[in-house]
Amino acid sequence: MKKIVVPGEQLYNKPVRNESMYVEDNNTYAAVIGFMDEENRFVPTKSAYRPKPGDAVVGVVVYIRSNGYKVDLNLPFEGFLSGKDTRVPFSMGEIMFAKVRDVDEVGNVDLTDARKLGPGKIVNFPSAKVPRLIGKRNSMLQTIRDGTGTEIFIGNNGYIWLAGGNIPLALKAINIVNKKSHTSGLTQQIADFLAANKD
Repeated sequence: MKKIVVPGEQLYNKPVRNESMYVEDNNTYAAVIGFMDEENRFVPTKSAYRPKPGDAVVGVVVYIRSNGYKVDLNLPFEGFLSGKDTRVPFSMGEIMFAKVRDVDEVGNVDLTDARKLGPGKIVNFPSAKVPRLIGKRNSMLQTIRDGTGTEIFIGNNGYIWLAGGNIPLALKAINIVNKKSHTSGLTQQIADFLAANKD
């Protein structure tokens, strides 16, 4: 089991700047509850997603303007994909996988490098646990893809797109990752679960 960390507990004896931590006297402390992973990184169990340039996101087109598209990103504000930043035409309700190009001071998100995802299912996943669902070098994501035959795209914003294969089994695996994100050896647990539940 990984060590659970409570707010106020010391994480590092050096300053580390992060919205989930705070620094006092050159030491870094947890600001929220979380755990330390295998690489001694602090992982919050619950935190709101804060977009930053370079993040991969899954979004849904909710409004078409003459100069681009408004996109639901599971945030207080909608994202925007300029028509200048994409050659791919989108329709209302279509799903995209894109990169965050820029975030302004009030939280508006500009997108770029968008690709269209076909018909599929979108589910919401805690954004703080997305790195666990992806895994080191995509290990967890690939395990679920291989074990279910499902195409999966995961956004840092917590939206996950799934299509094809055994989607119900993929969702069960994703739910296990959500519930057991604090445990070690989880990728192997998921691999064993998928192997035992294949048709």
